[in-house]
Amino acid sequence: MSKFATGQVWAYHTRPAEEGSRIRVLRVDVTERAGAIVHVAVEGVTILNPSEPERPTRTIGFMPIAEASLDASVTRLVEEDVTFVPSADFEGGYGGWKEAFDAGKAGFWTTPVANVVQAVEDGLRQTR
Repeated sequence: MSKFATGQVWAYHTRPAEEGSRIRVLRVDVTERAGAIVHVAVEGVTILNPSEPERPTRTIGFMPIAEASLDASVTRLVEEDVTFVPSADFEGGYGGWKEAFDAGKAGFWTTPVANVVQAVEDGLRQTR
């Protein structure tokens, strides 16, 4: 059984200047081939986007991550049983991910959350 559950909000080891950022657990899937995969949103980040420098991204709406990587990232449980309304980012992201994952064509993050946030920012920089 996973220590993570839908509705939890966690503090985690953040990037510098994002100490107020939080992880919201949206769903937990337990799979035969990969174990527990936790689907989270990361709120309160500042991801710079070269195409819109005046409007940094503040939320990553959908991030599938290995339970062990999430466990190594979190520092404390902030809230439990928080009701959330799934965003379009989550609904579309999860549906597409699940279909591709079941077909063996999608993966999940296996690195600390702060590294994923940095990878997202680095990816935006490279697509410019």
